[in-house]
Amino acid sequence: MKTTKGKNEMKKQLLSRNSRQFTHMAMSVGKKRTVIYIHGLSKRDGSSQWYQTNTDFTNNTALNYVRGGKYIKLTNSRGGISKSKKTDWLTEDEIKEWG
Repeated sequence: MKTTKGKNEMKKQLLSRNSRQFTHMAMSVGKKRTVIYIHGLSKRDGSSQWYQTNTDFTNNTALNYVRGGKYIKLTNSRGGISKSKKTDWLTEDEIKEWG
């Protein structure tokens, strides 16, 4: 798990290969509650797709989901996920690590 420093500190987890083509999960650090961010690649053209949970989580719960790569629990329950406007938490090099 990587942690970015600075104003928008985040913990990020590289995911193993999966059929949904989700590459990374992340959470904000330093807040009592946080949404969980998910990055994926389009199956059609490989473009980046950015999502976030519709529910916020305590830091401990979010850390458990992110560290464990438990994106399935987020997409199937707990309010689901939707497109995110936050798209600056991964670099192109980090995205390339997945594939």
